[in-house]
Amino acid sequence: IWQTASYAGSLMLRPVFDNYPNPTVSVNELDKKDTFNVYPNPAHTTINIKINNSNSYHINLIDINGKVMIDTESSLTTKINTSSIANGIYILRFTNNNTQQITHKKVVISK
Repeated sequence: IWQTASYAGSLMLRPVFDNYPNPTVSVNELDKKDTFNVYPNPAHTTINIKINNSNSYHINLIDINGKVMIDTESSLTTKINTSSIANGIYILRFTNNNTQQITHKKVVISK
């Protein structure tokens, strides 16, 4: 809070620090329970995905322009054929089918 100085005729303001409730300046972190192994990276013709929990996921391979190149569902181990995908940097988007929480992984395709 800013208060005027206690001296008559003073034009200065001074900050007053006291026990006021702290405003919220952050957000709660989401639990990163969803863990994935994506290999090899860079990929040539196949991306292997190992999911380290029992949740099911919807997986998208997205190019840098936002175009969805591959759209698939997951199992504990999933293979994505990238032989028809051009070289470049892509994003794997994992959407948890139960909680709708989204996790991203970067993948490079280089043939």
